[in-house]
Amino acid sequence: MRTFFLSGLILLFSSSVFAQAVTFKVSALRGKVQYQNRKLKSGEVVNDSGIISTNKASFVKLTFGNDSGTLTLGPNSELDLKSVDLNKKESSLAVTLRKGAVRWVGQHKELGRLKGILTPQASLGVRGTDFVLKTSELFDESEIVVLDGLVNFENLANPNDRAQVKKGQWGGIGGRFGEVSGKIINLPKKILEHFDSSLKL
Repeated sequence: MRTFFLSGLILLFSSSVFAQAVTFKVSALRGKVQYQNRKLKSGEVVNDSGIISTNKASFVKLTFGNDSGTLTLGPNSELDLKSVDLNKKESSLAVTLRKGAVRWVGQHKELGRLKGILTPQASLGVRGTDFVLKTSELFDESEIVVLDGLVNFENLANPNDRAQVKKGQWGGIGGRFGEVSGKIINLPKKILEHFDSSLKL
């Protein structure tokens, strides 16, 4: 009876962990890209928690949500694929950009449960959108440029410090930027074009 009970708990726990997982497919890569300290290959499917890291001049593009969403990780970056709760009311999940830069592209309704991304400083809940996100360990800060759609940008250290970043806007938090509130700015076309040309595979 005791063995059966323990087995049931293990099965329940395993099912719960599996339900939290988000499946990613490596649709393109360039240079040296590692997953849990082993070389990652194009076409590989990743559905376990772990760290994807890129070296200098290396990139990787991941698809998720039935291939309706993409995350493109830039050089010298780390993305933690461990799924964490972003909004329990909506049963939505997020992954974490630990350092470097990532570009997120996807339609909100088609992304499955992955509805956001975290950094050490910020929580980002997304709708149908396209944005470039950067985080710096050295300055303990994050910044975002939204190319399309809308992003809810929230200070992890102070949930009352939040803002909506819209198409064509920039926002920053931590380090040199301070708080989110009141510091969202509109960017000129030339700068937006620069960011739009970045992290494309």
